[in-house]
Amino acid sequence: MNKITLDLTIPMGFEIVLTQVSLRLIAEGMSITQTFELDSACALFNENHCPHGGNSPCQCRLVVLMVSETPLMCVSLVFHGHDKETEIWIFSSDPDRDPGHERHVAEILNDEFRRLSAIAQNGMV
Repeated sequence: MNKITLDLTIPMGFEIVLTQVSLRLIAEGMSITQTFELDSACALFNENHCPHGGNSPCQCRLVVLMVSETPLMCVSLVFHGHDKETEIWIFSSDPDRDPGHERHVAEILNDEFRRLSAIAQNGMV
């Protein structure tokens, strides 16, 4: 069964969030593999209008990262960026996944969420 186990929205641009979170995960000893990237991630096919801002063409970005500490301990992170916000989800599809690894990644993401949100609030971006 597929489910989202963490859902964060950071009030900061996509590229900054993706880079900062990736650097933090690497600093924590994890390996990262980008498995998917799509520009105009959510545009309606027949109208090409973004459901988030009504822009045409859609300016949304979508990236999926596989984050692992070992080859058997892997978590999918989905980054969705639009305007000056970035959403991050931990997406789980493997019922045999290691919940400890997932919790560890979630703790790192929550720390980065607090740090990046504070930077955005102080206008330091």
